[in-house]
Amino acid sequence: VFYSYERGFTIAAIEVATIMLLEVSYGWSSELCGVAFIVIAGGSIFMTVVAALAIS
Repeated sequence: VFYSYERGFTIAAIEVATIMLLEVSYGWSSELCGVAFIVIAGGSIFMTVVAALAIS
């Protein structure tokens, strides 16, 4: 049970740190970071669906 909670917080922390690095180190705007995050999340959801269909 603890792993389930810890995993969510860890993933959220990595996502926020990545967006902060893109903004501070590479000069990306907040809007561009948001779009990039949405594209990556959408791709992740798509690949999860494909993998679930391939397994079943």
